[in-house]
Order: sequence, then structure tokens, then C-alpha cells
Amino acid sequence: MDLYQQIAESLRRDILGGRLKPGQRVPTVRRLSAEWHCTPGTVQKAFRELQLSGLIESLRGRGSHVAGPAGQATGDHTPTAPCRARAPRGVIPAGVPDGRPFHR
Repeated sequence: MDLYQQIAESLRRDILGGRLKPGQRVPTVRRLSAEWHCTPGTVQKAFRELQLSGLIESLRGRGSHVAGPAGQATGDHTPTAPCRARAPRGVIPAGVPDGRPFHR
């Protein structure tokens, strides 16, 4: 099992076992990377896995929190704008002018 999966599984057990309650802040990426002796990217990968499974919710500038019932975070927060997928490199989305001729 990869290290990020081990980190995710440890947090999953803490959440499902009730050690981390809905709305409670999850330990920071920096703290977990120090505890697990790994890079912050490894912890972020574990967080993404937990987000996809609906166990945590991460809010920019507010950290990550345990999700509440039905995968909803119970922490007080302002909804953020929906994430827009980026177009593949070299593909210009409709309605966006091509600025390349102006970059000389």
C-alpha cells in the first residue's frame, strides 16, 4: 500500500471510529507530513482521496474538516464558486479570445 493510502486509511479510521467528529478540523498538511515523514504532496494526495469519498471537505484558507451527514461539512463556511475544468493545452475555450498574437 502506498504511503498516501496509508495516511488516508488512518484518517478514515479516525473519522469512522468517531475520533474525528463532523465539522472538526483535520490535522494540517504540514503537521501530517511531519508526523509521517513525507512531503506535503503525499498528504494532499491522501486528502484528495478522502474528499472523493465524501469524508472530508477542504476549503481554501480554512483547512480541511470532517464532512457531516450525507457528505456535507458542518463547519460554517461561505460556498465557493464551482470548479471549472481547464481546457487541454492548445485548445481555446469558446468565448475566450486567442491572445497569442499579442505576446511578442
